[in-house]
Parts: sequence; C-alpha cells; structure tokens
Amino acid sequence: MNPEREGLSAAGKTGVVVVLIVIVLGAAYVGPSMLAHSGTQSTSSQSPGSSSNDPAAALFSFFGHFSQMQLQESVLSNPMGGDQSVLQQVSFSYVVLGKETLNSIQYTKVLFSQAGLPHDVTAWFNPQGGIDRADVSGQPPYTGNGTKNLPAVQVYLTGFRVLTALAANTTLISMLSKTSENMTTIGKMQLAVTTYSLAVPTRPYTSITAKFAAIPGTNERLLVYFDAKMTGGSETTIEVQSLTK
Repeated sequence: MNPEREGLSAAGKTGVVVVLIVIVLGAAYVGPSMLAHSGTQSTSSQSPGSSSNDPAAALFSFFGHFSQMQLQESVLSNPMGGDQSVLQQVSFSYVVLGKETLNSIQYTKVLFSQAGLPHDVTAWFNPQGGIDRADVSGQPPYTGNGTKNLPAVQVYLTGFRVLTALAANTTLISMLSKTSENMTTIGKMQLAVTTYSLAVPTRPYTSITAKFAAIPGTNERLLVYFDAKMTGGSETTIEVQSLTK
C-alpha cells in the first residue's frame, strides 16, 4: 500500500474541520504583526515554537516541555443558513517515544494519532526540528526531503500548529484583555492559567476567550484554550485536554 494514499485518507477525515478552523480564524494565520495596542498583552515572545515558519520545527519545543498532549478542535456552523447547526470535531494526540540514533543522528521519535482512525504516524524529528522519516502504521518507512509534506504527517502538523499560529498573532491577541488568573488541572498537570477575553465585539468576532498556561520552569506560555464566536453565528473551539510532563 502507498503511504501517501493512506495519508490522504486521514487528511480527508480531518480536513473539513481543519479547513473550517483556518477560515473561521483566518486572521490568526497571517503571522506575527508589528501592530500592538497600548496596555494589551502580546504573547508571541512567550509561546514555544512561535518564531518558526516551519510547522514541524515550530512544534519541536513542545516535546521538551510535554511528553504527551491531547488536542481537540471543533467547529459549530450553520452551513445552510437555517436553524440546524452542524458540529464537526476532531481529536489529535502525541506521545514522545524517546530518542533513537540513526546514521549518527539522534532523533526524537513522536507518535501521533487521531481518535477514530485505525492507524497512527511515528515522526522522526532531527535536532533542528525537521522530520527525516515517518512510519505510518502498516506501511514501509517513508523518508526524504518531502517527508513532512506527506498528507498523513501534515494532518498532525496542521492540527497542532494552530496553537502556535494563534499565540504568534499579536494583532489578534492585542484585542484581548486579561480577565482572570487561576490554577487549573490539565490532564496530569496543574498549571497557572491566565484567561483573556474580547472586551468589545470586533468584526468578525462577537466574542473570544483565550487561556494561556505558564510552562513550569520557563518564562514561556502555552495556549491551552481558544474559543471564537463569529458574527455569522459559527463558533470555533480549540482545547488542550491533556498534558503530561
């Protein structure tokens, strides 16, 4: 069987939700902005991986902080303009399997999986955060410069990339005001979480809530929750449901 064909199957089952998230939160994907408003919070310098334009490298620092993560993304929409809403949801997870040396290079092996799919992907990250090899369950190893572009790999890079893309968008984050601070348990970790909200509805958003957790032992923060309601009635929610040190 062809790993790319297998990967396309995974992407097809996930793509609708991911594409909707990109559309609904389109402003969050334009990249870091030099614009900032006085007295507002910017998080781009405090978000792990947010400075990289390479989705794989942008996620690489996650693995040093958290050995496991589960992320859920959902979109509630009304595609026909009637009274019936449609909820589309997908759940991703990763587990750091450890280090392995191959051809004198020490790789970090990370197992990615998606709820509801029978296969998973083990990505081999080199020390620079690039992916040199991907093992799709039931398939031969996939290697080469285009490994990170394999659809089965892109599903997970895109899914987790939303955390760094949102946190790096200073224009979007600068619209928010801090509303609370508290200790929150996420999976097996208790973290200090700061909540930000949209003080005044700003088109195309009617409301936004974002939560950032302080990463213990660092000056970095991780976006653990994001909810945006749009003027058209749709709602996108992104939530880190589980973390393990």
